[in-house]
Amino acid sequence: MLRYGAGVPWNRTEGLEANFGIPMPAATQCEILAANVVPLQPALEKLSGQAAQSEVVHNDDTSMRVLSMERDTDISPERTGVFTSGLVWILQKLRIALYFTGCKHAGENLAEVLKLRSPDLPPIIQMCDAGVPVDNNIVERALKKAILHRKNLLFYKTRQGRRWEIYS
Repeated sequence: MLRYGAGVPWNRTEGLEANFGIPMPAATQCEILAANVVPLQPALEKLSGQAAQSEVVHNDDTSMRVLSMERDTDISPERTGVFTSGLVWILQKLRIALYFTGCKHAGENLAEVLKLRSPDLPPIIQMCDAGVPVDNNIVERALKKAILHRKNLLFYKTRQGRRWEIYS
């Protein structure tokens, strides 16, 4: 929970745990997380499917540095930016936050999730800050987590590394 929820890097978590008498090196924390990423993928897919059925979505981007990243085949090589998109979906009284890091901007990530939307539902209400003076604080607050990680970590080494971050 500290890793992503509070934006605490593994080395700081290691020190905190040591103060409580729990010898858990940062490398061990990373290995445990890496071993559990694949089993968690179906949960992320289910959550994305539920989010797609929402009435309202808030979306925004922030830049992110990834040192080594496989490019998406459908993205032009001229596009060099890397973004973390935050999508916050309002489903009845629930909020579902999904984060995507890669070459696609928030609108493209939104389109991917909306492919899971039931065709029987009315069009979704999209809230963004693309030149429109609306209140988009809900997604701005959600992206603060990604921004805090960018500040603490400086970058992700690989695209797989940022995927692990989603689950921590």
